[in-house]
Amino acid sequence: MTAPEADLTGWACEPFSAAGFTHDVYRKGAGPGVVLIPEMPGAHPGVLALGDYLVDNGFTVAIPSLYGTPGAAAVRPAMVPILLRGCVAKEFAAFATNKDRPVSHYLRALARDSRLVQGEVPVSRLGRLAESVLEPSGMVVFSFQGERDDEGKLYVDLQIQGSLVLQCQRCLEALEWPCEVRNRLLLLRSGEDLPEDELENDAVDALEVEPLTDLLELVEDEVLLALPLVPRHDSCEPPVKTGVDEEISPFAVLRQLRGKV
Repeated sequence: MTAPEADLTGWACEPFSAAGFTHDVYRKGAGPGVVLIPEMPGAHPGVLALGDYLVDNGFTVAIPSLYGTPGAAAVRPAMVPILLRGCVAKEFAAFATNKDRPVSHYLRALARDSRLVQGEVPVSRLGRLAESVLEPSGMVVFSFQGERDDEGKLYVDLQIQGSLVLQCQRCLEALEWPCEVRNRLLLLRSGEDLPEDELENDAVDALEVEPLTDLLELVEDEVLLALPLVPRHDSCEPPVKTGVDEEISPFAVLRQLRGKV
């Protein structure tokens, strides 16, 4: 059976620097962050296929390119110069066992950076939101920044921006509404009670999460909660009725009936 393979389609590449090292990092997806560390010969098509699988299952994947040519097949001639750098494998072992080695510091920094999840989604893809606007056009841009405090509590700072086309409830015309949401969330496991010191903290909202919480659904929830109850232009007039007969007074109808008696 042939192992699945994939190419670099859809992967964004940016250099990442930490602990005295700079390497290209390939990122893809919208969800909880995962650092996929490839073994030799690097980010070959098999590794990329695994990355795509994780993306399809709701994760944001970061693949550091520590050696080799990303996307290149693992052919034997290309393996020679890579195998000469075999000591890198020791760094992976150090990372796994929490030892103090140079590349392990870089990988830990990359893992911390992966707590930041950014992305954008078309309004038309968010079904409930698409039904709540006048025109399901444009994009919603979002970011999640994770943080753990000294007590071990997990927080996420959520930011959402976009421009939505709503219907003005006065003139009934299109209204371009700038959406901007900033919220700090305290993440709780299912069934976990809210800590007492957070009960009166209005700056934080508690959120029960599952291991694979749908981040796009969370983004959609936040935007729906932020929508104005009665969207209106700052200055506009109600629509003018045209081509409609004047309303007939009921008393005029009575007078007509009395005249016929």
